[in-house]
Amino acid sequence: MATYEGAHYRSNEESWWHKQLAGTIDVVCPPWMDWFHGGLQYQTVHHLYPRLPRYALRPTSAEVAATADKCGLTYHRAPFGAANLLVLSTLRKTAHACRSAAPAASPGAPLVWDALNARG
Repeated sequence: MATYEGAHYRSNEESWWHKQLAGTIDVVCPPWMDWFHGGLQYQTVHHLYPRLPRYALRPTSAEVAATADKCGLTYHRAPFGAANLLVLSTLRKTAHACRSAAPAASPGAPLVWDALNARG
């Protein structure tokens, strides 16, 4: 799954719709767990339709999946446990990348650098 790093759209094949599907993931869980997530398990649907009310996220997710399949796009979804492991893995990789990167040479950079590396 892609992460956003400031890349602009390069073509019509990389539209806003494509970017949202590439950079977000939904958590697959039974309907009785919807109260636990409060709708946050539908990040892709939320990014595509930010004003959609929470009760409409689950049915819209099925429509997004059908549209993605029809267009040959990947709609990232993972079960609750696997999604949490993916998030923790991504956070770990990001932390290691920040720790190994050189601090920027700008005013205030040491404070930002320390904050990113959980120092101080």
